[in-house]
Amino acid sequence: MEENGIMVRNYGDVSSDVVLLASNQLISSSSTKGFEENPKIDVGNATNTGNSSSHAVEFVNDLIWVDPGACCFALYSKLSVDKVLPQQSPLALPKALKNPVEIEGLKKAHIRDGAAVVQYLVWLDKQMQELYGASGYFMEAESTKEKKQL
Repeated sequence: MEENGIMVRNYGDVSSDVVLLASNQLISSSSTKGFEENPKIDVGNATNTGNSSSHAVEFVNDLIWVDPGACCFALYSKLSVDKVLPQQSPLALPKALKNPVEIEGLKKAHIRDGAAVVQYLVWLDKQMQELYGASGYFMEAESTKEKKQL
């Protein structure tokens, strides 16, 4: 990621970075060399200032791109509403598309999760019967499970 000009930050540092970004004071400690070499990165609204060891990127357009479905409120609340461009990330759709192997994995995971929920409900039902004498709603599910094990 570094060779493409992308800096990974610790989660705790992101909050202070958002405040700096909102006030146009965010300074990149990495070189912007990756921007010029990678045509996939659009920095058309940025100008480079500073010396060769540390570059500050000044954005002429004050808008900050925020994916409404992915940005948490803690970060969003630090931004000025008039500086936010609420638009879905172009990565959202490709990430949502699944190949046949991923679809099969999702199906199996849902089956395992469903079985775990039923097991929990059977346990909870037993606890309710023991503590409060409540009727056993899930006794049929348990007896079906025991029959399958035989």
